[in-house]
Amino acid sequence: MRKVCFSSILMLFLFNISFAQIGVVTPSGEPKILSAVYNQETSEIEIKVKNLADEGGAFYATISDCPMAGQKYSSQNIYFEAGETGTIYFPVSVSGKGTCEVKVTDYNWGTSDSFPVILEEKTTETIKPKICTPGERRMAGSCIYECNQEGDEEIQTCCDNGVIYDDIKMWKCRDKANESNNGFLTILLLVVGMFVIWKIIGLINRKSSEKR
Repeated sequence: MRKVCFSSILMLFLFNISFAQIGVVTPSGEPKILSAVYNQETSEIEIKVKNLADEGGAFYATISDCPMAGQKYSSQNIYFEAGETGTIYFPVSVSGKGTCEVKVTDYNWGTSDSFPVILEEKTTETIKPKICTPGERRMAGSCIYECNQEGDEEIQTCCDNGVIYDDIKMWKCRDKANESNNGFLTILLLVVGMFVIWKIIGLINRKSSEKR
């Protein structure tokens, strides 16, 4: 089971100096970074590490050459048994985008290993509010406004020959053929109307003549 060491680096430094003075060699691990990936959702660098040594060791992470990172070192020392592979989660605030170098070191003055990692600030997607029902059309003057599939914008189409409301209850532009046909029907109705009126007037005049 992994152990988390909360001792400060200063205390460990003094601890190692004391042991060195009496000729005691403290055990140390040998970290090998297998991968390092920045997780935008958790704002952490996930560092996969293996201890190559025959002894256990506690490792901590640092980061360098990284102006966009808000934290430069890990807050915990993570203990790895001999040959153990595990993950160090390195919390970091990121502003901008760039490639940095993450480093894992054994705190007992053992070896260290470095690995490049790409950091990129998480961007917030702007969601447009819905203003209409997708596919819906409305008419204003000689123009038709149709709602797009996302419901956040209306596409304007203006008609040269006016607007009509068709059989499927949708506004659409009137075409020239319809305009010509409607004009012909109008003229035909006027001619027929005038003919009927002429007939009626003739009939009235005839009856008036018969009465005389």
